[in-house]
Amino acid sequence: MDNNRLHYIDIVKGIAIILVVMGHTSPPWGIGNFIYQFHMPLFFVLSGFFYQDKYEIRPLRFILKRLKRLYIPFVQYGILFLFLYMIIHYAVEGDTGYSLLGVVKDILIISCGLGGVSWAGAFWFLRALFLVSLIFLCIRMIIHKVFRDNRITDYLTFFPVTLILLLGYKIQFPYNISSSFVALFFYFAGYLLAKNRDIIKMNFWIAFASFIIVVCCSFFNSPDLAYNKYNSLFLFVLSGLCGTYMIMYISFKIKGNRFLEHIGQNSITIMIFHFFSFVFINLIIVLWYALPVQNVLAYPCIKNYPYWWILYSFAGVFIPLVFNKIIIGAKRKLPQFLFLPYWFEKINIQL
Repeated sequence: MDNNRLHYIDIVKGIAIILVVMGHTSPPWGIGNFIYQFHMPLFFVLSGFFYQDKYEIRPLRFILKRLKRLYIPFVQYGILFLFLYMIIHYAVEGDTGYSLLGVVKDILIISCGLGGVSWAGAFWFLRALFLVSLIFLCIRMIIHKVFRDNRITDYLTFFPVTLILLLGYKIQFPYNISSSFVALFFYFAGYLLAKNRDIIKMNFWIAFASFIIVVCCSFFNSPDLAYNKYNSLFLFVLSGLCGTYMIMYISFKIKGNRFLEHIGQNSITIMIFHFFSFVFINLIIVLWYALPVQNVLAYPCIKNYPYWWILYSFAGVFIPLVFNKIIIGAKRKLPQFLFLPYWFEKINIQL
């Protein structure tokens, strides 16, 4: 694999986030179900790729970093989208859609990391990654404390990770926490990928076979990791790993693509803002087809209008990049405390 892994992984992230946005636009011809076979497993693999054994020596420092880069953005932008939703709902419907008690309740739910308004639908990834990274850290620390050998720890980590995978599949815990238990397996796969990256070869025929497997799985399995729903867990794990290899092969072949690198470096920004970006396309469709103005609030997008998914996909990727520029520019002019919880330049690259 490419030694300059940050640039290489940036391209993988760029392709992955484009697929995430596209998957949320209800594309035709089975494209959406194909994407759902592997797009979120791929993100957890990439996150596990950057886990390092040194975190187990200073676990508190690692936990504080996860809080700053995952939990705080979840709360901060969850509350932001709550008030944006209320403002736009008032402009469309003439009321905020919330009582005072409802606002307080949702703020508490968001602050506890348990949910948020529809436009924050992609935030489940931040919460899940926060839980996954902490669970993985605890597993590694416990095993390493007993055996004190990194290689043995790597082997033995497989068993609790697999057990937790099956537990998450069999039991639906409240607030879709079970999805984190399933995602842990892919995080572990990313950790192993990073450790063995020098011996893993990028081969066309393996990538092609992986593509065929993902296509075949898409006919039999309709997974949704966010809601922990699968027809077959085995097929989901298989397609998740095969899809990851497929995208990594493509990224390896187009390494040096600055456009995809830039998108990959801003993947978390796009993940956070792409649902909100769809509102602008909703407005265009409402005006174009003279639809009731309430359709502006359609989530995740207005359906049953062919080919608009292409514009949704374009907007979902590029409008967040504009937001990113505005926020970074404002950071230089407004008090820093408004931006300390979420450094866009850093979080996108380091997750």
